[in-house]
Amino acid sequence: MVGSWADTAGTLPLSSSSVRTALWHAPGMHVEECVFCRVVSGDVRSEQVYQDGHTIAIMDLRQPGWPQAVHILVMPREHVEVIDELTHEQATQLMTSVVRVSRALRRACQPKGVSVWQSNGEAAGQEVLHVHVHLLTRGSGDGLMRIYPSAPDTPSFEDMAPVAESVRVRIGDDR
Repeated sequence: MVGSWADTAGTLPLSSSSVRTALWHAPGMHVEECVFCRVVSGDVRSEQVYQDGHTIAIMDLRQPGWPQAVHILVMPREHVEVIDELTHEQATQLMTSVVRVSRALRRACQPKGVSVWQSNGEAAGQEVLHVHVHLLTRGSGDGLMRIYPSAPDTPSFEDMAPVAESVRVRIGDDR
């Protein structure tokens, strides 16, 4: 019988901080143990909104601001842990699906805006180690997705230049 992907977290409530530990899997963990791979294979129930040969989009089980806000996850069918491990082809397919689902989400829900984000690594808030992109409909003043807890620093161009140069010279290092 197919369970829901909430079942993979046992009986923990989805708001529990323990869910992150229950859903997270360590690098190198077998694909069979990845909850999103199990969603892709159909072993775990999900509410799919889109699928093609390379990607799948599902309703996230956690819906902050529901029903005024809608939260969808878009992911590759193939197990890839973080975005910088995607091939050029996988990245293109994923972003094509993100745009397609975002357009449909806008037509269906007619939100004032849509937040699109993707996190890599536990420190960045990635809860499932399988690349996925979040789409969250937004309303003015909804209080969701506060990016900065306080005003961010604004370093000078001169201070940022060495870091920018370090990134620029490594652009050619990718696959």
